[in-house]
Order: sequence, then structure tokens, then C-alpha cells
Amino acid sequence: MQMNFARRLFALILLTAFAVFGAAAKCIENDSVYVDADGYTHIVGNMTNETDISATSVTLVGRLFDAGDNLIAETTAEVCPRSVQPHSQNVFDLRFPSPNLPAAARYEVRPIAGETVPDTLPSGNLVLVGMAAYRVTGTLQVSGSVRNDGAIAYEQLRYCSAAYDAAGKVIKFQASPISGVLAPGALVRVPVVWPDLPDTAKEVIVWVSVGPSAQWIATPRMAIQNSNPPH
Repeated sequence: MQMNFARRLFALILLTAFAVFGAAAKCIENDSVYVDADGYTHIVGNMTNETDISATSVTLVGRLFDAGDNLIAETTAEVCPRSVQPHSQNVFDLRFPSPNLPAAARYEVRPIAGETVPDTLPSGNLVLVGMAAYRVTGTLQVSGSVRNDGAIAYEQLRYCSAAYDAAGKVIKFQASPISGVLAPGALVRVPVVWPDLPDTAKEVIVWVSVGPSAQWIATPRMAIQNSNPPH
């Protein structure tokens, strides 16, 4: 079912006590809805920040509506990575907490909270090395590492990843901490492994961040290669 109600949703929000992006246009894009194997409904997609403003801890609300425009369910989630950079794109997964919801006639997604940052977010001095995506008997594997080009060690590394179909819609989302300490000059593997990736997934983006308030780095959209990764 084609749902266009959340497409290009621009939110104009006044600065309030919780310091939401002030008068900032944010666009919900590449969004889609699906029900997972356990019966939980998800809305997944990208949030594009079309402004010069940085922010942290931006929270989205997702709502499902029936054909009579009655609210079926509502949930919230932060974007991933948690920091938002000017003229950049984050990913989100709004998973509704109750399984087996009625099918929705439409849905909407909008930002409801966040904290603007007056200055440029500090650099994490991270570099992605050798990133590529492979499908191995239905499982997505991403080869590659993140390198610390800074002067301090990091312990709060995290990755986010999104799989896209041929039309550019987000169809799956995954996020996880990267374990261990990344010392200056060292590399650590970005451990993206995704069982049962749908055949409709054609491209993947991976974001890597350190903490909730620093700049993140991301791959371009990587075509999923149907071959084994190099060893």
C-alpha cells in the first residue's frame, strides 16, 4: 500500500523549554512501514536536516491512523545517530510497542523534541576504512573498520545502518554499540551482520558516531554485492 502522507513533512517548531529545532525545516524522506516477524509494526526512514543548525537527541513521534482518520497507535524514538548535523541525513526506526496492530490507512512522522547546539559539533576524528556490503546466503555482511585519527581513546562508539530498496526507501534498520576501546591510531571492525535481509534490499548506509554530541561519519550508499567478502 502506497502511503505518501509522511513524505516531505516539514516541521516548523518554536524554541520551547525543551529546545526543539527552532524554526527549522526538517524533512521525513525514504520512509516506509512494515510488520516484522514478531508482529510489530515499524515506520522506518530518513530525517533530513535542511538547515545550518546542529542538534542532539532529536526525538520523532510516529502515528498510525485507520481509514476514518482515527488514531490506532503512537510511539516515539530518537534518530540515529543521536547528533544531527547541518544539511545531513539521519535514520530512524519507530517500532510500535504493541504487536498485531490493525492495518493502517496512513501514517505520519514528525520531530517533537531535541536540543539545538549553538556551535559546530566537535569532530570525533574518525575515518571509515575499506567499507563494502555483501550478501552471503541471505545474510548481509559489511566489511571495513573505523580508525581513530584523534588524540584520545573512545569507548562510546556506535553504528547505525539502513538498508534501501531499488526505489530508495528504507526497508530495514539496525543499530548497536561497537564494543571495546578505540585507541588513537587504532582500528576496530564495524560489526554489521544482518541475518535474513530481504531480497528487495539493494543498498546500505552505515553511520558511526562517538557519544551523543559529536560529529558522525557515514558511508555513501553502498551497493550490496552478491559475493563473499574478502578475507
